[in-house]
Amino acid sequence: RGNARSVLGRYADAIADGEKGLGIAGNGGDPLLKQRLRGFVALQKQSVGDLKTAVEMFQQMIRETQNVRGMGGHIFSASRNIMQALILSGDIVQAEGYLRRMQAYLTDVRTSGIPQKREAYNVRGRSWEADFESGRATIFEARGLYREAEAAYRKAADYRKAWVPDLKKFDYAPKESYVLQVADADLLNAARMKGKQGRLAEAEVDARGVLLTRLKV
Repeated sequence: RGNARSVLGRYADAIADGEKGLGIAGNGGDPLLKQRLRGFVALQKQSVGDLKTAVEMFQQMIRETQNVRGMGGHIFSASRNIMQALILSGDIVQAEGYLRRMQAYLTDVRTSGIPQKREAYNVRGRSWEADFESGRATIFEARGLYREAEAAYRKAADYRKAWVPDLKKFDYAPKESYVLQVADADLLNAARMKGKQGRLAEAEVDARGVLLTRLKV
């Protein structure tokens, strides 16, 4: 229900649903579901501009999962969202620190000989690559490197769309509608980067394409 309300833009209702679910899951429920719900609530908080609470929730997610087998991948989505908030507050240096941690973890799971890590990457790797590329893009944008940011945002969108078939392979996966919504946000950001390069006609075509996709949804 929270996901449905979020898609409709009813963020206050979505937050209430997510917090209710989180409270239930926190009482001895499945730890994976608990973190999925925490991330959902944090994203809704971010959507309504409560960046402080969102960052605190994402940081808590990283603390609770970084040394837990099978849950370390939460660092990617949490870090990407923390980075966005840090950059909005002008703290690019700290945001780059989160990006380095993402890169270290990503390199490890890409090349690991441990079967569990390889399997995790096979199932969730496209999502992790997308979050990393989106994180890189925010840094490039903050540094005024708009062409590099454009390419990274587009790669993030491509990875997200390619991840959709994998959603059915694991429990408590995000809804396909949400993954595609984030992919469209990456494409809209890529269009913004074209605009910042003075490629206004291209930017308008791309932005209109994203709008039409969202209206159809």
